[in-house]
Amino acid sequence: MSDYLDDELRQVVRRRLARHLSECHECQELLASLRQVLAVLQGAGAADAYEPAPPLAAAVLARLDEPA
Repeated sequence: MSDYLDDELRQVVRRRLARHLSECHECQELLASLRQVLAVLQGAGAADAYEPAPPLAAAVLARLDEPA
């Protein structure tokens, strides 16, 4: 899934995965979760330098527990 998000798949594989994702609810949820994790990780570097950042693992787990 991360190769899909990073656009690192060959076109034929990407099209097959996109077709599968259009039909598979479980994989759609997996992709959404991966996007959430990446968003948390990208936001971790944007924390205010004057406030201590929460531990990364706790932030990721809290974000995954949020309703979609």
